[in-house]
Amino acid sequence: MKFRQHPTYGFTTKATGLRNALENQILISEVYDPATGLPEPVKRQYVAIWDTGATNTVVTRKVAQELNLRPSGRVSVQAVGAGDQVHEYETDTYLLNIHLPNNVVIFGIRVSEGTIGGADVLLGMDIIAQVTLQLQITTAKHGGHSECLQMNQLTLLKKSNSIKESMGHIAFH
Repeated sequence: MKFRQHPTYGFTTKATGLRNALENQILISEVYDPATGLPEPVKRQYVAIWDTGATNTVVTRKVAQELNLRPSGRVSVQAVGAGDQVHEYETDTYLLNIHLPNNVVIFGIRVSEGTIGGADVLLGMDIIAQVTLQLQITTAKHGGHSECLQMNQLTLLKKSNSIKESMGHIAFH
């Protein structure tokens, strides 16, 4: 998996009210390398949620079918469901390009197929570990002031030769 940054390195997502998940509209395409000069494959928009408890990124069968994806392999997956029940199953994997807001693109990421409640894509630590995720939460309890929580993944980035050290920020306000 390669991470290539465009000139803009981050984005902000704003939401009002209580949220039980961080959500973004993203674009997904089958894997391709823009350096080849070949035409870009079709990109489709999907709802994605961020999950720091997930090791890897997951897409639904709907995504795989709509993009006419060909499996790149199979993997055994452990997923935690309702009542903290652990389910283990074997599923297909796919190679994708994931286009986050503001031209932040993850090229050639391996994802697995699974069921996701309320979204089409679950963005796991394989993506989150490549960026700095910053949460800014404004609450009435603090007179409208903001609290900023930051998860800095720079240590993980420096361990990978295929990822540049100057990664972007993803901020949720």
